[in-house]
Amino acid sequence: MQYEQTNEKVTVMDGLPVAATRPLSLTQDPQIQRIRKYLLIILGVFLAPCLITTIMLILTQVSSSNDQVGTGTRWSSSIVPVIFYSFGIFVAYRYSATGLRVFAWLSIVLNVLAGFGILIFLFLAKAISTSSSGTGNNKSSGFIVAGSIGIIIDFIIFTAAFGLTILIIVLAFKLARLIAAKTSFATQQI
Repeated sequence: MQYEQTNEKVTVMDGLPVAATRPLSLTQDPQIQRIRKYLLIILGVFLAPCLITTIMLILTQVSSSNDQVGTGTRWSSSIVPVIFYSFGIFVAYRYSATGLRVFAWLSIVLNVLAGFGILIFLFLAKAISTSSSGTGNNKSSGFIVAGSIGIIIDFIIFTAAFGLTILIIVLAFKLARLIAAKTSFATQQI
């Protein structure tokens, strides 16, 4: 018996013919698509309030003609998150592994800086509340109670935002790892 050799894509492993399968592309891999979808949704949820705040700031600046103190700080604290989350959406949309790693590391740095800022804020709020509690003034005790409730609400909001930011970091690193593995696997087969 003679076997005729053809140009079919067949791989022989241990003497048994096995049809060669092509790996899924980045847009067809269900695991990459699922993680990318979650990341884009969470980034969109974070981007929406930032855009609303920026639009409100622009409208406030246009309607008021006087120069206020701290306008530059408000502008930067409004526009920087819009640029940051837009960058995250852009690199996730483009399947950029390097961009996702840069975005995740920037998220870590910003999270650490925000954590220090929150700790300083809580320390100052505690110092102000203890210094005004010894005055015996009934009006100041009402402010202390209202301030404590505000601090508790802020703490809950900051904790939720911190948890979602940690989720963003994990998803960005995981998506970057999957994209890098998929592209390196594709280049090895060529």
